[in-house]
Amino acid sequence: MRPRTPLDNKAIANTLWALVALTGLVLALAGARLEPAAGVAGDTLVRVNERPITNAQLDSAAQRLGAGGARQLTGAERESLIRLLIDEELLLQRAESLGVLQADPGVRKAIVRTTIDGVVADFLAEPPEDQQLQQFYRQHQAVFERPARVAVDALRFDDLAAARRAVETAEPGDGWAGLVASVAARPVRQLPGSPLPAHVLRRYLGPAPTKIALSLAPGEISPPVEGAGGAYLLRVTSVIPPYLPEYQDITPIVRQEYLSRGRELALSEKLARLWREGDVQFNTRALAGGEHEGIPVQ
Repeated sequence: MRPRTPLDNKAIANTLWALVALTGLVLALAGARLEPAAGVAGDTLVRVNERPITNAQLDSAAQRLGAGGARQLTGAERESLIRLLIDEELLLQRAESLGVLQADPGVRKAIVRTTIDGVVADFLAEPPEDQQLQQFYRQHQAVFERPARVAVDALRFDDLAAARRAVETAEPGDGWAGLVASVAARPVRQLPGSPLPAHVLRRYLGPAPTKIALSLAPGEISPPVEGAGGAYLLRVTSVIPPYLPEYQDITPIVRQEYLSRGRELALSEKLARLWREGDVQFNTRALAGGEHEGIPVQ
């Protein structure tokens, strides 16, 4: 028989996951009765190496297992679940003593993910008040601003030289009609006649022509410009400038955006608080990547 050896970090991590996976089976078993711990009062059910296991933890564990809460547990299930929480706490403490939480990326990621999920769940559990939504609207006006839109007529040419020749040979006073009549001109017929935002125009014309189109006044004709699939001449027929809708007109949109960004908002606020409450020390000499005299540890 192979001699028993202490569990290494990997074994501890695997044991943690196995214990969680077997929770349902543990609930089906009736363990020995638990004796109350001396000196333990209040919400604390038991202390494990001075760390409390509370009624709130028991209730949360029961809900995760689909029991609806600690009050729905039978006596045997309650005792088994408390024993499970004690087992988890003992294993977590053992993992801490072996440095698993610091050394095992998988365990660290799982803990961080669980913490993030809890922060987001807390955020979504409290519906935002109108004051919060208005503040969010003011701080993210660029999100709700309607971009400028322009309606454009476009002629495509094989290259810049052909576009320039069309401009040079057009009869004075003919304007756009004279350019359309050029033999080398090919109207971009798939381009919609309605006002379009920049990101849609880019699909038809490319970045440079779109930039030029957004700078033109209604009726103005562009100089020849290279773009997608050749060179272009552009005429803007109408312009709708950018504008910011009033909060009262888009309150449902603001609410939806606020909630969709809930994870980012909740995490940033939580992390900001943790930074304020935490003690984060930077070794500026080590961060600089070399030995620099006179640089203190902050």
